[in-house]
Amino acid sequence: MTAGIMAVENQVAPAELARALDQMEVRISQYNSVFQKIAVFDLDNTLLIGDIGEAVFANMLLREYSLGLTWHEYRLLLAHDKPDAYARVVTAMKGMSRLTVEEVTLSTLRKHSGEIRIDGELIPVPRPHPVLREFIRLLQWRGYRTLIVSASNQISVRIVARELFGIPEDDAFGIAPVVIDDVLTGTLVTPMPVWSGKVDVLRNLLGSAAPVITAGDSPLDWPMMRMCHEKGFSIWVGHDETTPGSFRGQFSKSHSMVFVPQTSFLPLQQ
Repeated sequence: MTAGIMAVENQVAPAELARALDQMEVRISQYNSVFQKIAVFDLDNTLLIGDIGEAVFANMLLREYSLGLTWHEYRLLLAHDKPDAYARVVTAMKGMSRLTVEEVTLSTLRKHSGEIRIDGELIPVPRPHPVLREFIRLLQWRGYRTLIVSASNQISVRIVARELFGIPEDDAFGIAPVVIDDVLTGTLVTPMPVWSGKVDVLRNLLGSAAPVITAGDSPLDWPMMRMCHEKGFSIWVGHDETTPGSFRGQFSKSHSMVFVPQTSFLPLQQ
């Protein structure tokens, strides 16, 4: 295994992440005694096993809310233009109250079946990734500011942040509709946290400060993950679309990282 790459295996995964954190803090303290304790995470298929935006959208359709987008149309958009598909899901909620979106989100998280069936597809009810949830708790205990930046709707993202990870709502960002008199409009707040827009959201929040930990599961997360402090480390959560090797190529050879597969814990090979 190449230096600077750490595998996460079986039940020792939380301990391995803790060790990566310890090693990073030593590196940074040697480089600069003062650094900002900031960690940035994608949400869907990273901190969560599943996608809260998709699950809430599917649940709304099953409840027969009047939306400007069908599940079939969404899937077609997703195949050709993911950023547009994510934005269209949020603009489709135009006219709904914030309270309705909050209620549907909470009811989705509380589903006991584990899945939502729509148009012949089974959409998993999102659950916290057990290893990363423990890591978030460790970071919080050590005084790190943990941020979530997601392409799901911001109302649902903030509920998940608060309810499942104990992250303040003001530290969780998603695609946000302009809300007037507690009703969602079809206008979206910019920048939108999709692809390089995640970097823009973080720059507006953090200025020139660099997070020392970044985590994601998709090439759409790479611009955000490349914001990581040169002495920090990145977490790649396994995903079918990309191999660990292609992710590794986004960083310098000296950049440290941890590979956490979504469903099992296997060594990362370069």
